[in-house]
Order: sequence, then structure tokens, then C-alpha cells
Amino acid sequence: MIGILPTLYIDISRLILFFQGGYTNTFNLNVHDFVEVIANFFNFSIFAFIIGFSNNKRIANTIFFSTIIYKVLMMSSGGRGESIVFLVGLFIVWENMVYQLTGKQIIYLILLGYFGLVLLNFIANARNISTFSLNEIINVFVYSLTNNQIAMALSEFGSTFSTACFTVASNPGPTFGLNYILPIILVLPNIGGFNANVVNQMIYTNHIKTFNQPIGGSYIGELFYSFHWGGFLFAFILGLLLGFIYYGMVVSRKNKQYFLYLLFAYITPLLFFWIRGYFGAIYREYIWHCGFAILLIVFFKFLSQKYKKGELKWLK
Repeated sequence: MIGILPTLYIDISRLILFFQGGYTNTFNLNVHDFVEVIANFFNFSIFAFIIGFSNNKRIANTIFFSTIIYKVLMMSSGGRGESIVFLVGLFIVWENMVYQLTGKQIIYLILLGYFGLVLLNFIANARNISTFSLNEIINVFVYSLTNNQIAMALSEFGSTFSTACFTVASNPGPTFGLNYILPIILVLPNIGGFNANVVNQMIYTNHIKTFNQPIGGSYIGELFYSFHWGGFLFAFILGLLLGFIYYGMVVSRKNKQYFLYLLFAYITPLLFFWIRGYFGAIYREYIWHCGFAILLIVFFKFLSQKYKKGELKWLK
């Protein structure tokens, strides 16, 4: 209920801007970061619904596949990254909690995934179309269909690798972890632009030579930016963090601690996107969404206790 209206506004606005002026025109959508955080309560709720209805496969499957259709349609505006990692994280939850796949089904899924690559490559090529016409769209689709899908998909990682290379070549002064720690301040609303310097610190690519190339983030480049060649030592710490999250998912699922499982599972798409983003961008969404959910749980437990004591007769 909190996220649905802002989500629809943002997604539909991007589609309109895309058809008016192509993919680059979608960047003209001026939406405050905090509004996007509110909108993404929608994503959090989908995770919660899949887990909450895991014992009712019909409802859980309906939510899961409806979400896939919606996200694929919204990817038509050209933006794919966040939707893809969200769907990957949601698939992990769905496969863990609702429907355990057999070996044969996994093979079918791989074949389906190949056609998914065709679709993603088509979206990537279509967003460069200058004028939309049926003939041009057909030509782009045929081009996407006949090319080597694996090679095209792997080429998408090129910019992420180049970011790491540019960071090493720029040899910036180490920040000794400040770019990981300081962005926690971004959890607070940016009233009066007080945390603009923190955002600048988080986006470390602002401080390296990019050789006039449009690049995104890179978790490898971020490690080098923070600790130089000593970054590989801190990579072990990050590995322990990822292992702890996976262990938490396994144990909470085994013990049927579904809310705890939700808290562990929801961070997976944020971590997937961090591969080509910035670690500091994780804090705001995760703390706001999970923190609000924890407050709801506490509130409902409080109401439940009051009800059992007969102090809330109006609830009867």
C-alpha cells in the first residue's frame, strides 16, 4: 500500500519518457531519492508475500509470475539492472520456499533463460533506436535473435571490468574504509543537502580518471579505491559477510523463522547490484524497509498482548 502508487508513477513515467525520446530521455525523470525508497517498499512486500504465502503455492506462484511479467514490461524503458537483480533474488526465495526444482526442470529453465537473454539483448539494442517504427523494431529483434546471446551478455560486464582498471590506473589515495562506513548517514533524509559530501564520497568514480568513458561502479574497484592492493585482504571480510547471510537464510528457513528469513533474503538483490554499484547505496533501502517492517511486527505484538489481556475490546 505504501509503495504501489509511487512505483506505478515512476515506472509509467519512465515508459512515457522512453517513447518520447529514447532511453537517455528516461534520465530526465526527476524523482527524489527518498521517493524511490518509498516506492521500493513494493519490492520488499513482494518478498514478504512470497514467503508469507509459501504454504499456498497457488497464491505464491501467482504473485511470483505476475511480478516477473510486470518487471519485464517495465524493462521496456531500457533500464534492466535493478529489475534483473530483483528477479534473481526473488527467484532464490521462490525456489527455496515455494517450489523446489527438479533436475529436468532446471534444464528447461536454462533453455528458458536463453530466450530471456534474447529479450534482454533486444531491450539493450532497442533503447538505442532513434525513431520508433515497426520495421526498425523488427530489424533490431532479428539482430538480437541471430547474434550469439552468451557473448552479448558477457560483453555487458565489460564496463564493470573497465571501472576496476580505471581505478587502478588512477591510483587514488586510500580512504581506509570511509567510503563503506560514512554512507550510513544517507539513511537520514537529505534535508537541505547536508549529506551531499557523503554521496560524493560514496560514488568513488567521481574521484578517478575515467578517460571520458561513462562508467558505473565496481566492487573490485571500490576495494582498491579504499585500501589499494591491501583490498584483497578485506575481500575476505566481505566473503564472510556473504557467507553469514547465506547461513542465516538456511538456518532461519530450517527453523521456520520466516520473518528472519525475509530480513536475510531481501539483502540479496541489493548485494547483486553492488557488483557494479556502490556498497553505501545498500544502507538506505535495507534499513528503511526492514526497520519499518520490524516496527510493524513490534506494534502488532503489542496489540496482540493488549487484546489477550482484554484491554482492546474494540478489536472484538
